[in-house]
Amino acid sequence: MRRMTQIYDDALRPFDLKLTQYSVLVTLIGRPGISITDLADLLESDRTTLSRNLGPLQKRGLIAMEPVDSGRRRHLTVTDKGRALIQAVFPAWRAAESRVREVLGADSTNELHDLLQGFLNETRVQDGEDESVRE
Repeated sequence: MRRMTQIYDDALRPFDLKLTQYSVLVTLIGRPGISITDLADLLESDRTTLSRNLGPLQKRGLIAMEPVDSGRRRHLTVTDKGRALIQAVFPAWRAAESRVREVLGADSTNELHDLLQGFLNETRVQDGEDESVRE
């Protein structure tokens, strides 16, 4: 998994972005206004790790954190600058995806995705979570 992540990180490096940060941005585009806690749950991440990824994105003006209610909760959105970056980055991400598929082959890539999704679903069931919540 580290080697696969490195392929994506190498492709995203010219944009000063890591795969984890790209994933955060793409997820936020699909779920504007999500809370940090809900985003951490969705990404199977702890809040500390997620905060380390959010800080640089916010500093670069790619995401905005809006306080809600008493200010303790924050909702996240992707800024116009963040959306523009995702559009610019997408061809590089797609090239990395193609490289992975080329190395593994389409069938093995699909099987890997299925195995990982099955693993996530099974561990959620074992942990008493509803796996449909995060998909």
